[in-house]
Amino acid sequence: MPPKATGTRWLPHLGKGVDSLVHNFKAYHAHLSTVSHTNPKAEGLARLLLDRRAWSLMSFL
Repeated sequence: MPPKATGTRWLPHLGKGVDSLVHNFKAYHAHLSTVSHTNPKAEGLARLLLDRRAWSLMSFL
């Protein structure tokens, strides 16, 4: 593990990222579901966006 990742300075950045994802969920979902028809990476990201385990992890953080 990188030494810079062991501190606590990354927590506010992670919180802002999770808040942004929750706030803009409809836009992310619409975009990824549209692009996923032609892009396999977008299909994987769309699947991850709808994964309950990922959401439970984000709610824990």
